[in-house]
Parts: sequence; structure tokens; C-alpha cells
Amino acid sequence: VQPFEIKPAAPFGGGFVVAQQVAATRDLVSGSQVLVLSGVRGLVLGPYSDTRITVRFDHRQDGRHTVPMNVLPCEIRPYPPEAAVVVAPSRSVSGRVSVRDEAEQRNRDWR
Repeated sequence: VQPFEIKPAAPFGGGFVVAQQVAATRDLVSGSQVLVLSGVRGLVLGPYSDTRITVRFDHRQDGRHTVPMNVLPCEIRPYPPEAAVVVAPSRSVSGRVSVRDEAEQRNRDWR
């Protein structure tokens, strides 16, 4: 590794960071060939340019699983998505509705 190859770990292109798990938001194609199906998970390797992100997907339709792709931020989303966090309403002592996420509940159950 050369000093000029080292870059600070900071969000880039849509707020993604190196080593973040993501998933394809749609089928990713090159010409008429589908390379990655929508929903396939991948790992952010870093920024490719000011507008693209390099991602290595877990499965590619063309069989080139170890070859990363340079995608637009709109072509990927964080995985698991924030919507996958289970949020359950519960009643507090005052009768108001409060919100607890699944991880918080697991921590309570573990104690």
C-alpha cells in the first residue's frame, strides 16, 4: 500500500461507507445482460468516482462473483434496510404510546 492510496474513512456517494453491507435496488444490467438481480446483497469497497461506488455483490448472473461493479448510489440501499427494524408500540405508565426497537427489547430480555 502506498501513502497516496490511503484515504480517510468518510461517507461518500449517497452516504455509504467502506465495508457497509448493501443490496441492489433493481436489476443491474450492462447492455441487455442482467448482471445482478434486485435484492442481491453486496459489500461497499469504496468510491469509484464522484458519482459511482464500487460494490462486490454476493452473486452475479454472469458468474463473475469476485468482480466488483461500479454503481450509482440510487442502485443500492443499506442492508438490512431501516424498514426491517421491528418497531413495536407499547404503552408507558402515563398511557402515552412509546416506541421500542427489537434490539432494545432483546437487551432487556438478556439481563
